Amino acid sequence: MKHGIRWFYVGLVILGLSIPMVGNTASFFIVSGHVTDEENSPLNGLEVTVSNEAKNLMLMQFTGDSGPGTYAATFIDFFGKSVADINDEIKVSVKQMGIVAAEETKRIAQADLDKGFVNVDLKIIPRLKLDSISPDNALASGGSIVKILGENFQEGVTVTFGGVEASNVVVVSDTELSVTVPAGSRGAVNVMVTNPDSPPALIRFTYIDVPRLTKIIPDNALASGGSTVQILGENFQEGVTVTFGGIEASNVVVVSDTELSVTVPAGTRGAVNVMVTNPDSLSASIQFTYIDVPRLTSIIPDKALALGGSTVQILGENFQEGAAVTFGGIEASNVVVVSDTELSVTVPAGTRGAVEVIVTNPDSHSASIQFAYIDYPPWDVDKNGSVNIFDLVTVASQFGQSGQGLSGDIDRNGTVNIFDLVLVASHFGEATVATAPPLISLNSKDFGAPQHLSMRLTDRDAGMRTRVALTELENLSETDPSVLLPAKLLRQWLVTSGEIPSESMLLPNYPNPFNPETWIPYQLANSSNVTIFIYDVLGQPVRRLDIGHRHAGRYVEHPQAAHWDGRNDAGELVTSGVYFYSMKANEFSAMRKMVIGK
Repeated sequence: MKHGIRWFYVGLVILGLSIPMVGNTASFFIVSGHVTDEENSPLNGLEVTVSNEAKNLMLMQFTGDSGPGTYAATFIDFFGKSVADINDEIKVSVKQMGIVAAEETKRIAQADLDKGFVNVDLKIIPRLKLDSISPDNALASGGSIVKILGENFQEGVTVTFGGVEASNVVVVSDTELSVTVPAGSRGAVNVMVTNPDSPPALIRFTYIDVPRLTKIIPDNALASGGSTVQILGENFQEGVTVTFGGIEASNVVVVSDTELSVTVPAGTRGAVNVMVTNPDSLSASIQFTYIDVPRLTSIIPDKALALGGSTVQILGENFQEGAAVTFGGIEASNVVVVSDTELSVTVPAGTRGAVEVIVTNPDSHSASIQFAYIDYPPWDVDKNGSVNIFDLVTVASQFGQSGQGLSGDIDRNGTVNIFDLVLVASHFGEATVATAPPLISLNSKDFGAPQHLSMRLTDRDAGMRTRVALTELENLSETDPSVLLPAKLLRQWLVTSGEIPSESMLLPNYPNPFNPETWIPYQLANSSNVTIFIYDVLGQPVRRLDIGHRHAGRYVEHPQAAHWDGRNDAGELVTSGVYFYSMKANEFSAMRKMVIGK
């Protein structure tokens, strides 16, 4: 028994055996026939299964056992039970290479019972064959039409893409189908083609998306064209075209669906759009810049100490990543391409006098500019030919730093401290070279810093170090009159430049009204120990905030401003209403009002 069906294996012919036939039943019945192809040629070695499901009977044969292309299945029961009744359906199934290739069903008639056999011939329909699908990809949104080529397509054929049934399946011929692709998900899927009377066949297909561009390497090239770039992204198709500012590129190679290799056409200096267009007309763009040979306009500063190690900015245009710089034939280190118009370079050691600075792009194009090696004393920190307030501020801005190569480390002991400030102050007003610019007037109100120094002090840490230096210098001035002038000049510069306020103030809290927390801003003209006191409307103390020692400066934004969380000294939230806050900073004190809302 198998699946409720009795199996019979008959391998001999019984001679002289009388099997009774009673009315519309039979205990002996033969099913035989031929299996041929379309040209009626017999097919041998095929598996044939004959079954009478009404009686739970099944026999398996192979064609050719009883003659070319023939099979014969004998059902017999020796115990008087029927193996075939009138109207029973005999089902014959033929498998080719394990796949059902043909099936026939025969209903038993009285004449068949009378004869004791029935003949069922089967013809094998040629198996479906797939050769190609063109194109073999389409947008995941669906709707495009593809052509499937193969053999033995029949009317009524069905097609699925990744299990999703396609629409508009047109049998152009028995070797070609036209199919509308259904919507799917990005990636490879199986396309299954199934004829009405034969097993399915498969072919691979890929769902794609619109092209996307992520990077072009390099993102610039000479306007003369001819260089090769790599365009990175996704969903590139064979036959993709590329234009640079509307000019079609040549040698477009689809390395993969995520990379293109392209020869840049000639163009005009400046930024252009690079447009990548797939054969399905979908496109994407990315920025690209046409450049020229490098040009140099200035080098700042245009001189440096012969011992090297200082940093200069080289300004011009058309600088490329990988640019090399030499000073009098000596290669510079730390060449940073800030942009295509600016380089940052560490000057190598050289010999006093004028040299040529040459900038060479990776494409071997170069340009040059004049530069001078000089010998300035260390207290002329900014190397401009005079010792002035800017040298003092430079030292103050690096106050407390340690390390090699610090411009403010005048005594070269590895740390910028008060002694470096005193060294600069002791040479204040001196000209350091014969061609020094006019000395700055100590009575002048114009203490504005050079741009590079001003930018340096906008850094919060540098500003704090400068205020610390001021405190140290002013403390020292109480016992050493020789630093009174640098201290006063440094304070005047810091006030004028806005780095510290000219007077201490307690500022309005924010937000106000508030609930439950607020910030209390303030500013100090001098370094001080700061304490904030909170009082209720009756003048009773609520909270004391010990801020601690603070240097001169503005403490207006959190986390620099004082913070009150709306709690008293016991840690309890106070009720809504009017409160007062005061600040004590050395000799300075002030009070303001604030409101806690409901």
